[in-house]
Parts: sequence; C-alpha cells; structure tokens
Amino acid sequence: MVRPGPGASGPGLFRAHGEPVALTVPISTVGRVRDLTFCASRSHGLAYHEAMELLGVHHISVNVADNAAAERFYVEVLGFAKLPRPDFGFPGTWLGLPDGRQVHLIEVENWEAPKGQHFALHVAELDAVRDELMERGIKVSKVSEIAGVGRQCFFKDPCGNSIELNEPITSRRSRPVMAAATV
Repeated sequence: MVRPGPGASGPGLFRAHGEPVALTVPISTVGRVRDLTFCASRSHGLAYHEAMELLGVHHISVNVADNAAAERFYVEVLGFAKLPRPDFGFPGTWLGLPDGRQVHLIEVENWEAPKGQHFALHVAELDAVRDELMERGIKVSKVSEIAGVGRQCFFKDPCGNSIELNEPITSRRSRPVMAAATV
C-alpha cells in the first residue's frame, strides 16, 4: 500500500515501505488524457515530468532459421502482405497486416525457437481460421477459453515459432460465449 509516510515533506510525497515512490496521475491535455509522473526523492524533493506517450506496437521481429520458408508460410498460408525491405546485409522479410502492424522476419543461423515465447494474431472467427489452418495440414492446438477475456489456440510456423490465434470477447459477432472446443 502506498500512503503519505513519515518524513514526507510536502504535498504529493508518498512512501512505500519507507522508500520514496513515483505516482502517476492522469491529467487532461488538449482533449487527450496523459500521465504526469510525480517523482519523490529524499535529496531532490518533488520533481514533475511528463510520461512518454506510447501509441501502440508498430512491428515485432521474429527470428527464423529459414527466411524463404517462413516468408512463404506467412504470405501464402496466413495472408500477410510482403513489404519493401532495405538491404541490411542479412536475410529477412518485412510483412504487413491489414491494420498496418508489421512482422519482421530475421534469418538467424541455427535458430531454435524458444519455448513459450509467442505473439498473437487477433481474429474475429477463431473456429473458421483454425479449421482453415488444419485443412492445410497445420497442427493447431485445441481452443481454450479464458473467462471474461476470449478464446485462443496455438500453432507453429515452419521454424518452430509459436503463434497464438486470439479471439477477444469484443471480436465476437453476436454469438454466445462458447466453452472450450475439443477436436
């Protein structure tokens, strides 16, 4: 719990477990809500600075052992658009999604995909996408549901990278929440 503590020497100074803490408070600036962070310090008193504004994820990079095979999979199977990529002196591919976000493939010699690491693709109809992947011979996990959040399943690209298909509750097109499907 954070609360004004002994030794606080001014308004807005808080301590947690005896140490000064930073508090972030939303403020309104020109129609937007931004954060203003109050940093309390023993030696400097109270300092104010505006928190950085992050707008979202632009791209992720995915290491692959075989860029050509991964590119074919992401373009021909998943439907990503191939984007122009500068020559960085190593194999790779830039791929685009309809919402403007990107996946950058980077070929790394002897790459082995780490266990548990994955990224998620937002889908509106999880069952239809899962069925299509399975019709193409891709092994896809059973669908599981996270109560109050949505449904998900997993598969791997040709280089062993895990990919999640994620159907948030907000993506559902007026159909009831279903229990985890079994196949």
